[in-house]
Amino acid sequence: MPELNFDKVYASLNLRIKGITNIDEFDELTKEFLGKNSLIAEERKKLSSLSSDDKKNYGRKLTEATEFITSEIKAQRQLFLNSQFTSREEVENTDISIDWTPSRGLTNMYCQQLWMKLFLFFLQLVMKLHTVQKQKLHGIILTL
Repeated sequence: MPELNFDKVYASLNLRIKGITNIDEFDELTKEFLGKNSLIAEERKKLSSLSSDDKKNYGRKLTEATEFITSEIKAQRQLFLNSQFTSREEVENTDISIDWTPSRGLTNMYCQQLWMKLFLFFLQLVMKLHTVQKQKLHGIILTL
């Protein structure tokens, strides 16, 4: 009984998976390896011509191959999707946090303006306190 060389089928599957560039190609790949006209389907049709023991053994091997192909396509599809989302995130990731380091463009200008306003506010506060203290001191000296 000539059997299908499953190693060649798996190698062919891996080559086809490596060449995928679009998510829709996974559906085509499933049809190619597991569809009505696939190599596995053709081998299943040949089962009826085998003896009972050969039919069980070869049928089990075909079922294992089908399960392996299905799980491999599913896993590789998920990896492909993950890689697509990751690459999109890297490209589209816009940092909306505030850059508090005054080193670039508008951030630098806004930080400088804020610091200048704070500086002027505290300077005016200190000047008023100094003036009040000076007047009190002057008043004490005059009364002596």
